[in-house]
Amino acid sequence: MRGESLRSKFNPSVSELMIKRVGDFVERGREEIDNGAMDDVSDLNQACDLVLCLGQWDSKAALKTIQVLTDLSLGKLDPKNRSSLSSHTQLAGQLPALIAVRAKAGDTNALAEYARWLKSIEPGRFFLQPRQILNPLKQFPSDPAWAEVWGFLFDDEQSPWFIFLRKISSPDPARMSSPWFAIEEFFGTPIINNGPFRTFVIRLLRDKSPCGKIGGVSGGYWLDQRLSTERAFAYTVQPPNGGPEIAGKPFRTCDFYAWLLSNRIKGAPVFQLYWPEDKRDAAISALEKMLGPNSGPLKTRPFQEP
Repeated sequence: MRGESLRSKFNPSVSELMIKRVGDFVERGREEIDNGAMDDVSDLNQACDLVLCLGQWDSKAALKTIQVLTDLSLGKLDPKNRSSLSSHTQLAGQLPALIAVRAKAGDTNALAEYARWLKSIEPGRFFLQPRQILNPLKQFPSDPAWAEVWGFLFDDEQSPWFIFLRKISSPDPARMSSPWFAIEEFFGTPIINNGPFRTFVIRLLRDKSPCGKIGGVSGGYWLDQRLSTERAFAYTVQPPNGGPEIAGKPFRTCDFYAWLLSNRIKGAPVFQLYWPEDKRDAAISALEKMLGPNSGPLKTRPFQEP
């Protein structure tokens, strides 16, 4: 790490200087007008950025200060304190990073606090930050703190999280922007072995709505889909050797997720978007069975271009 030669410096040490600077940001923020709703938190943003750097430099020294900033952040992001300010949006991305540092350092309360906050918020308020907000679940997928979170997110049809995740995972031709997160990001992680998440994926495998078509020309094909603007050019398709032209072939939402699931699970049934519909349906049935309650743990792999 850069600056290693400074570790021998004392009175004050680098850690002490950084903690003092973080405190300065916090105090300056407290001196600003704060009505609990529309107050700017840019000083808290700067404090969080700095303490996360300190966490990399000296996690033990940073822990107490990170706890203080976690408490302040949870207060600012309390559902009762509604704000659309960009500083609050940024804070929603910094909070999970603070939580992760605490959890890695052995703070057993960190993830439980975060689980309570997750269940309390309206995810649509943090439209640009779902990837960061959900990242602790991916980092610590087996932690008991999530016991009541999994079902709330992925299997409770009345919860705001389920509604939000289902909406962003479904086609919307009129969607002009999209969250910086796609549900298939969890396919290649241990989260695929979580029961409520598997149930959520099975719902996607039963969604027959039109999703898009294969675009391109011979030598270069991609998915022209209606799920999100972020995915616009994210996925390419390799045609069958010596097979017919595949450009223009339509695919359904269930096909899109089946294709990705097949790719990211070791030993999963093969699936191709350009297959005839009856062949695709048979493969989807096999994938559903793979995700069923009688299936054991699945081994994942990074996405591989088919």
